[in-house]
Amino acid sequence: MIKGGPGCGKSSFMKKIGKAAEDAGLDVEYVLCSADPDSLDGVLIPTWHVGYADGTSPHVLEVALPAASGAYVDLGQFYDVAALRPKREVLADLTEKYRAQYVIAYKALAEAKRLHDELEAVYNPHVDFDGVYALAKEHILRLQTEN
Repeated sequence: MIKGGPGCGKSSFMKKIGKAAEDAGLDVEYVLCSADPDSLDGVLIPTWHVGYADGTSPHVLEVALPAASGAYVDLGQFYDVAALRPKREVLADLTEKYRAQYVIAYKALAEAKRLHDELEAVYNPHVDFDGVYALAKEHILRLQTEN
C-alpha cells in the first residue's frame, strides 16, 4: 500500500515497477486513476504475486494484516519538508479548492446517474434482451473459436 501526499511520486513509483516487469517480459495490469488519466491508482504483476495500490484520498485503502498480507510504502519521506513548510498557506488553499471540486463532481455524477436511470426506464421495456443475449453468446463462441 503506497502512502504519501500529492505529487510525492506514487504514480511514478508504480510506473517504474510496471516498466521493469514489462521489460522482464511479464504481464502487467495497470489501474488508471479516474480523476487523472496520467496517474495510476495501482499496478499488478501476477507472475510476481505482487501489486501496489495508491492508498491515499480520495480512495483510502489500508493493508488488512500489516506485515502478514502486505506492507506500507511511505513516499512522503522524500518530500523536502523545509522547502514545503513556507508554502503551507498556498498548499492549504489549493487543497481546499481541490476537495471542493470533488464535491461538485460527485453531485454532477449523481445527477447524471439519475438521468441515465430515467432514460433506461423509457428504453428498456422496448428492448429485446433475449436477442441481445443471443448475439452476445454468438460473439463469445466466435471469440473462443478464433482464440
